[in-house]
Amino acid sequence: QAFWAKVHRTDDCWEWLGARSHGYGNFLIAPGQWRAAHRVILELLGVTIPLAAIVMHTCDHRACVNPVHLRVGPQRDNMPDMLKKGRSARGSRHGCARLTETQVRAIRSQIGTMSYRSLGKQYHVSAATVCLIAQRKRWSHLVS
Repeated sequence: QAFWAKVHRTDDCWEWLGARSHGYGNFLIAPGQWRAAHRVILELLGVTIPLAAIVMHTCDHRACVNPVHLRVGPQRDNMPDMLKKGRSARGSRHGCARLTETQVRAIRSQIGTMSYRSLGKQYHVSAATVCLIAQRKRWSHLVS
């Protein structure tokens, strides 16, 4: 009952109203023992979740606990789905990014006209970073 008191049911997503971490619902199952709400609901409904499995949201709403929107599977299934839906922190959305997409395109357009070292100085990155951008080993998701 304590679990269900924190669920707001609608015709679509069931919003978790309790504690959250990184957008995902958290439920206190015992003193000091927090569990992901989307896992708890499946367990309450009798779904066995293998130890190495994760629970994926087909609706892409982290706070949703609607069991119809949840799927159990391996992490290797979750990653391609995340990339396909554009949910990964790529490019300038990544927390460690020093460059923007526009700057990377500019660097690529100048490859061959300036040294990697000069380009690195101009954009405040290393020559090695410029080399990896040129080889499309970094920022490989950019088409041009």
